[in-house]
Amino acid sequence: MEIFKSSKKELILTLSTRKEGNMRLARNRLKFIESLGFNCLKMNNQVHREEITRVDIESKKRDGDGLISRDKRICLGIIVADCLPVFLYNDHEFGLIHCGWRGLSLSILEKAVNQMDRKNLKGLIGPGILKCHFKVKQDLLSLFPEYIFEENYIDLQKVAQDQAPFAKTVSECTFCLKEKYFSFRRGDKEAMMAVIGYNFML
Repeated sequence: MEIFKSSKKELILTLSTRKEGNMRLARNRLKFIESLGFNCLKMNNQVHREEITRVDIESKKRDGDGLISRDKRICLGIIVADCLPVFLYNDHEFGLIHCGWRGLSLSILEKAVNQMDRKNLKGLIGPGILKCHFKVKQDLLSLFPEYIFEENYIDLQKVAQDQAPFAKTVSECTFCLKEKYFSFRRGDKEAMMAVIGYNFML
């Protein structure tokens, strides 16, 4: 797994790798969160849209690609296999946003930022498919005219950076790093899981 540095010692920002297995499987998700010291995972039905939901320990699964919480008894999770996982947190909230091209075209990350307290808001844009391998057709190019790279490629990481300019970035391409990450565009059916949550036992 990859554990990313946050400004809060007890806050974990992490992404599974191939080593932890296919996170589309519930048993692998459970094993993964337990290895991090968590026992209550909250996820949504990801629909590649811009819906963002606030969740707590009582929340039921809903449609949406963004999760925000104040409940430190839970951790949040999203499934990714080229889309960017974006971790957000401030002094009393934490969030996790699934940023694919559809969601970013609908400004999902900007909307998530606007729903959180801006005071001390920090973020991290995790690994995903980078501009070197995100070749698209004309209909997608028209959605991101300012982010075209070498005619038929789009820089999704830059789109995310512009929607959350305060966020740090991890410049790892899931397509390139085939020994480390699953990639839908490379043909993998499996996926990783990004997780954010508090572990006060650290």
